[in-house]
Amino acid sequence: MTEDIKALIAALDATRDNEMEDAREKIVPLGPAILPYARDGYGRLRTWRGRLALVYTVTKFARTLPAAVDLAIVALEDRSVRVRSAACAVLAFSLDRAALPALEQAAADPDAIVAADVAAAIDAIVHQNPDYFRDRDHSGRVHWQVGGSEPYV
Repeated sequence: MTEDIKALIAALDATRDNEMEDAREKIVPLGPAILPYARDGYGRLRTWRGRLALVYTVTKFARTLPAAVDLAIVALEDRSVRVRSAACAVLAFSLDRAALPALEQAAADPDAIVAADVAAAIDAIVHQNPDYFRDRDHSGRVHWQVGGSEPYV
């Protein structure tokens, strides 16, 4: 099973979107079993799309499994703006205060979109409300639900 999971994560590096999506569709049902291999596999992925797919895949585990938060912290330093933004979302959803130092360090991101996502992730964690990642004005009208995760209480 270990080699199968590693191979599926490696398959996210496909150059064709349909191949990458096929690999992702096989990874998703494995659930948290992918997490012990996600960080190492992430470091081997050359395409931003593959890295982004892996970060998205671990989002729903961010509240319950530290390996998801660890991967997102690594992804904060990705060369892709989209991957760094996705990492902020994972960390915001995690509500893990241990992620604050990494986010504070990433606050100086040269990309304005990522810098705003970092600030929103910090806000969500500080207030222990993941909705604030999407509801940046704290209007109370935006609620963020990540598929397969526990509802925000």
